[in-house]
Formats: sequence, C-alpha cells, structure tokens
Amino acid sequence: MFHSLKNENGLTLIELLTSIVILSIILLSFMTFFTNSFQYNAVSSDKMKATNIAREVQEEFKVNAEKKFELKDLITYSKTSTDTTISKSGYPKLNLTEDITKNSGILTLKLMSQNFNVEVLVDTNNDPNLHSSLAKIHVKVKKGSKVVSEAFTYFEN
Repeated sequence: MFHSLKNENGLTLIELLTSIVILSIILLSFMTFFTNSFQYNAVSSDKMKATNIAREVQEEFKVNAEKKFELKDLITYSKTSTDTTISKSGYPKLNLTEDITKNSGILTLKLMSQNFNVEVLVDTNNDPNLHSSLAKIHVKVKKGSKVVSEAFTYFEN
C-alpha cells in the first residue's frame, strides 16, 4: 500500500495531446452549431421584419388619408395619361425614392423602409371578376435584389 502512494507517474505527452485534440474536436462541433443557429436567426429576423414592413405599407395605403388620396389621384391620372414615367414630386406623401413607372396598366412605386427596398405594384386594369373600383396591390420587400417578403391586397379607388 505504501508503494502505491509513492507512485509519481504522471501523464505522458502523447496522452495530454490526445486529450487536447479530442476536446478541440468536441468544442469545434459545438461552435459550428452555434454559428449556424446565429445565421438562421438573422435570416428569420429579416423575414419577420420584411413581412411586417409589407403589412405596414398595405395598411398605410388603406388607413392614412393623405396617402390614400394621393394613391387614388395617381390611379386616376395614370388611367388618362399616356406617360410611362410619372414624377414622384407630384406625390410627396407617398415617400417615393424613384419616379413612378407605368407598364401595361401596372404602376411601380419604389420606397425605402428601414434597410429594405419596397416595391409596390398597383394593377389599375379592370379585372372583369372584380368590382371595377378595386385595384390590386402587390407589395414586394427586397433586401438587395432578393425578395424577402410579399403581400397582396386590394385598394378601393
């Protein structure tokens, strides 16, 4: 028994290095998991923000009296005008970043919200299946050139 207490053998260098390698592999796999979860969290956060922005833009056109009036005025003007580009300065309440373009009865309005580009497509063509005073609105929220969220609604003009 006295002999086992005096045993001063320690770990060899190979045992120490092996344990460090094993520990490093385990820690590396956990770090990969956390890195991936942070990336998915960022994507999810962007999608949630973009969805909320799309809903806010839709709601603004329906609730905000000034924006509602300007959009109605824009739709009326676009139906009688042959212009393919309409100046944004005529519609300051819409907070547009670029002039309005018209192509085959579809108006394209561009604006910014937070770090997203918002593109609002207003279809002024009369759909025979709908009441004639309704315009279809398609809101696209983009980050760069990638569409992050979309929303559709109708606007009474």
